[in-house]
Amino acid sequence: MKQRLVKAVVYTLSALVGLQLSVLLTATTQSAYAIGDLSLTVKSPTTEQTIMPGEQSEKISIQLNKDGVAVEAEDTVYLSLVSSSATGKFSGTVSWHDVTQIHVSEGNKTASFYYKDTTPGVPVITVSDVAGSFGKTTYSITVVEPAKILSPLEGAYVNSTDFDKIDWEDVDADGAKYNVKVTNLTTRAVVLAQNDLLISEVPVGFLADGNYEIKVESFVSSGEDTYNLGENKITITVDNIAPIAVENFNVKNNLSAPIGGSVVMTWSLDNTDLTLDRYNICWRTTDEDGLNIAGNQEVKSIVSSLTVEGLINDNNYEFLIIAVDKAGNLSPESNTVELVVADVMGPNPVTTLPAAINLKNLSAIDFQIISNEPLNSDKIEVQVKDKNGNNYGPVIILNQIIGMDEDGNEVSTDVYKASSFPKFLKVEGDFTFNFTVADLSGNETESSIKAKVDTLAPLYLANLKKTMLPNGVKFSWDPLASGQKVNIYRNEVFVAAVGGYFFDDTSLIKGQNYKYSFIVVDENGNESVPVSAIVNLDNAISNQNNNAVIAAASVTAPVLTTEAPVITSSTNDKKDEVKGDQSSKEIAGNKDENKDNSSKDDSSKVGTIILIIFLAALSYLYYRKRLEFAENTKAVVKPKIVSTSAKPKNGNSKKK
Repeated sequence: MKQRLVKAVVYTLSALVGLQLSVLLTATTQSAYAIGDLSLTVKSPTTEQTIMPGEQSEKISIQLNKDGVAVEAEDTVYLSLVSSSATGKFSGTVSWHDVTQIHVSEGNKTASFYYKDTTPGVPVITVSDVAGSFGKTTYSITVVEPAKILSPLEGAYVNSTDFDKIDWEDVDADGAKYNVKVTNLTTRAVVLAQNDLLISEVPVGFLADGNYEIKVESFVSSGEDTYNLGENKITITVDNIAPIAVENFNVKNNLSAPIGGSVVMTWSLDNTDLTLDRYNICWRTTDEDGLNIAGNQEVKSIVSSLTVEGLINDNNYEFLIIAVDKAGNLSPESNTVELVVADVMGPNPVTTLPAAINLKNLSAIDFQIISNEPLNSDKIEVQVKDKNGNNYGPVIILNQIIGMDEDGNEVSTDVYKASSFPKFLKVEGDFTFNFTVADLSGNETESSIKAKVDTLAPLYLANLKKTMLPNGVKFSWDPLASGQKVNIYRNEVFVAAVGGYFFDDTSLIKGQNYKYSFIVVDENGNESVPVSAIVNLDNAISNQNNNAVIAAASVTAPVLTTEAPVITSSTNDKKDEVKGDQSSKEIAGNKDENKDNSSKDDSSKVGTIILIIFLAALSYLYYRKRLEFAENTKAVVKPKIVSTSAKPKNGNSKKK
């Protein structure tokens, strides 16, 4: 027991002594390099090295620096070695011994190592101070790659006419050599073998149809040593059989080309040739100067038609097609098709005539062609027929409108209209408009559109009423007929188009007169005569009996006159404001409100009449009582009568 205790004490003292020495050494190292910038640098070689796979590099020396100047190690400095390549290895001596760490001995400035790698590429070597005082540095080495075959490509189809040599990429190393071998994979026969080549290509003679392997080996000889860089190999298919000629080749003018210059080509597919790759379609013609113009376009082997645009109208063209397989073999030419390219598409029909026409504005109506392409015509003919199918008047000519582009150049548009419209159409009824559109190539397109001619003006606005608001006015009127609206003008300026039967204007200024005009417009653009009203928020007198005045004016407004009576009225009566977009419930409430106001007016009139009658009755009773009172008084108090025989005191006689 005592011996174990003694040993434990000894071990503890030894550990403490070792720890103190370690701390002392660390403190000494840190104090020795405390002042100055410590770093690691690659002393030699000064440039990157190039090595073969598995080849040992030249010696690489790492130097300790302080403030950019080599410095001696105050104590042993351990350096770790790491490569970015998983197959990279290090040795501290020429005779190879794998290591992952080297050291700079005390009093020395450098340490060295060697590197080798079996993986081609450019690995990066990182050298780091284990203690961290000198940091780290890096160094790159190029490990040469084997030659890479450039032509032909892996899996390529080739024919012996076009495939005449094999190319590969040069190895970036002095003394590089190459061995080339071509093997038939079916017979395993070597059909080509070239060794110790110093160039990066080799010619190839005729090869029979079949599958082949091409292999290029790269190596470098240095003295008696040979470094094999590896190999690159691919497989190819040799095919010397051309496809058969394309059948059923046909070419026609494109019926969907608005201005011609386009053809549609079709042909039959060969589904039996699995090596077929594409079709090459060719055409040619001569221009007006006799110069040859040719073109071609390729499509995939699964495509059986092609549309070509941009050809010259009225020119005679020759067309043919050739099949091409994956190996580049060309089929014989197909049958040659000759065709005069022309505009064979009729222009687009007229489609935008309104269902009903207001003949007051008919001369300004544009008959527009719906098209994304120019019509290539300068006029449209219109024949109008009545409901019985008879021609109604002569043919009308609609001329094309010429516009201007952003540069000020004249351009054709797709809008056509008559300079003047015939007066013979100034009649109501159902008509059919037959349009004939002809392009410059003589193609014609006809279309017919039925139309109802409507010139009758709608009735003017009926029962226009007004309710004054704190800062504006509310107008209401009888409901409109289907398809009608009311255009409202204030002081001759358009303010709103209303399809309902009320309108609020709450932006008025006190002290100003506002003249409102209300014009009914039907679905064909016919307008009624206007009904007008004048409003002034401050003019209470002109607002008296406003509803009655407007209603009376609308009743007496003459039909089809040029101007309806002007209604001058305004009031300061305040009513609840109703917005123009109220719900149907609010609209119904507004109508009830108008009814209530009318009932109140009638009740007021009746009350006034009753009051007058009552006062008249009272007056009559009053005067009747006065008369009766007067009669009674006269009967009771009679005058005193003196007899004629009596004598007066003075002796005189007096008649009373």
